[in-house]
Amino acid sequence: MATKLVHVDGLVAALDMPWSMVTFFEDHEAELTTEHPTSSRGLPVLVKDGTAYGPGDLADVTIHLTSSDTDLIGPARAAGWTVRVSEPFE
Repeated sequence: MATKLVHVDGLVAALDMPWSMVTFFEDHEAELTTEHPTSSRGLPVLVKDGTAYGPGDLADVTIHLTSSDTDLIGPARAAGWTVRVSEPFE
């Protein structure tokens, strides 16, 4: 079981949220987790403001993970999420 706060490209548009410079980074954050009740068989869901979404709900988003997130990269891709993996900041 894993949970991580992630940056999600396209989340504001996918959820039809109002955009503002003040909330830019917050609006693009969501929790990727296998610990939510709607997650099944170890496949993660994306939770934003208490609502869980699957890849079918947010087809045009890209989830950003780092190469150290090995417990979520494979399961997120297996679930159908588009995942971009980068090296962690040091």
